[in-house]
Amino acid sequence: MAVPPPAWLLLLGGAIIVLAFAVNYRFRRAGAPDIIFLLLLGVLLGPILGLLDRGVLLQASPLVTAVALVVILLEGGLTMNPGEVSRGGPRGVLLAVVAVLFAAAASALAGVLLFSWDPMVGFLFGLAVAPTGTIVVIALSRQLPIREDASAAIVFETSINDVLAILMVFAVLDSLVVGGPSVGSFLQTLFGQFSLGAALGVMGGVAAWLALERVRGQPYSYMLTLATAFIIYSASEITGGSGPVGVLAFGLVLGNPAGVLRRLGRAPAPVLSSPSEATAAKHAGPGELEPAIRAYHSEATFLVRSFFFVFVGALAAVSSPWVLAYGAVLTLVLLASRYLAVLLCTAGSPLRESRALMTILMPKGLSTAVVATILLSFGSRHPDIISPQVATMMSDMVFAIIILSFILAIAGANLLTRGMDAPPSAAKGLPPVPQKMVPGIGADERRRMLEAALGGWRAHTREKPPPPGEEGR
Repeated sequence: MAVPPPAWLLLLGGAIIVLAFAVNYRFRRAGAPDIIFLLLLGVLLGPILGLLDRGVLLQASPLVTAVALVVILLEGGLTMNPGEVSRGGPRGVLLAVVAVLFAAAASALAGVLLFSWDPMVGFLFGLAVAPTGTIVVIALSRQLPIREDASAAIVFETSINDVLAILMVFAVLDSLVVGGPSVGSFLQTLFGQFSLGAALGVMGGVAAWLALERVRGQPYSYMLTLATAFIIYSASEITGGSGPVGVLAFGLVLGNPAGVLRRLGRAPAPVLSSPSEATAAKHAGPGELEPAIRAYHSEATFLVRSFFFVFVGALAAVSSPWVLAYGAVLTLVLLASRYLAVLLCTAGSPLRESRALMTILMPKGLSTAVVATILLSFGSRHPDIISPQVATMMSDMVFAIIILSFILAIAGANLLTRGMDAPPSAAKGLPPVPQKMVPGIGADERRRMLEAALGGWRAHTREKPPPPGEEGR
C-alpha cells in the first residue's frame, strides 16, 4: 500500500485529534472511558477501510509503543501519592509475579485440554498473554474512580509484569533448546533489570528536579522534563535495565520531591498557590513541581493516548471465527486465573475492597503481541519443539485475546464504577471531588491543589490592607 501524501496524513491526524477530544468530552460527561471508541476508530481506519496499512504499522510499533510508554508512565508517576505507593506498591509487585504464574499455568492446562498442546508449549503461550497492557491500564486507572492504593498497585504490576514474562519466555525457550539457565541466574537477571532501571530513574529524577528548581518559571521547562524521561528510558534499556521501571521511578521522584528534599537536608517551603496560571510557577515552593509542567504533560498524554489506541485498533487481525471463539474461551480462563491471583494478593489488605476492579483491569498490550512474534519465529526455527501451525495459531489467538481483553476491561470497569463519583481514598472533612474535573490528575492531587489554593487565598485576604480612609474604623 502506497503511503498517502502529507496533506492526507495531516488531515487524518487532525480528524483523529478532533474526534478524540469530542469523544473524551462526551464520555467524561457520561462517566465512561473513551478508549473503546478510539479502538473501534482504529479498526475502521485499518482492517475495514484499509486507510492504515497493518504491515507498516507493525514495523513502526516498537517506536510508537516506546514513546507511548514513556509519556503515559511519566503521567502515572507524576500523579501518584507517595503514601498510597508505599501501601499499594509491594502488593502490586507480588500481584505481578503471582498473576503471571497463574495465567501461565491456566493457559497450559487449557492448551492441553482444548488443543492437545504440550504442557510447556501451553505454558509459553500463557506467558505471552499474561502481561497487562501498561498504557491502557494506566489510562483507565486515571479515568476511573478507584482507590489510590489500588491504582498504585496495578500501575506497579503492569510496569513490571511484561519484563517478568518476557524474561521467563526466554528462560523457558533456552531450557527447551540447550538446557537453559538456572532459576538462580534468572532471578539475578530479573532483579538486576529492575534495580538498574529504578536507580537510573531515581538519579534522573533528582537531577531533573534540581535543574528545574534553578530555572523555575522559565519557558520550555516541560520539554526538559520530557527529554529527560526519554533519556532515562533509553539508558535503562541500553544498559540492560527496565525502561518502564526507570520512567515510573523518575516520575515518582519528580512528582513528589518533598521526600527527596528532606533526604538532601533541605526543608521544603510551604506550598502556595495563585489563581493565575501565569504566576503559578512563582508561587510553587521548593517542594512542589510547577503546575504548568503537569498541565502540559496532561495535554501531551491526551495526544499520545489518542493516537496510540487508534494505532492498536488498526493492528487488529482475526483470521477466522474459530480463532475468535477460542480467544474468547482463553480470555475467560485468564480472567479466572487473575481473580484467584488478586484474591490471594489482596488478602488481609484494604485493597480487597477493589478486588473486582483489579481483576477486570487485565487488558493485554503490544508486549503480548511481541512475545507472540517471538514464539512464531521460534517455531519456524525449531519446528520439532513448536510446530509452525501451532505457532501461527497462537499468534492469531493473541490478537483475538488483545481485542477481547480490551473490551472486557473497559466495559467491565465502566459497569463496576457506574454511579461512583469519587474514589474511597478521598480525604476526610472535604466534599467529594468530581473525577471529571481535571483529566490526568488524581483526586487526591486535585484535593491537595484545592487546599493549597484556599490557603493562599486566606493568607492573601488576611494581609490585604484596608481601603483608604478606613484605617481607623
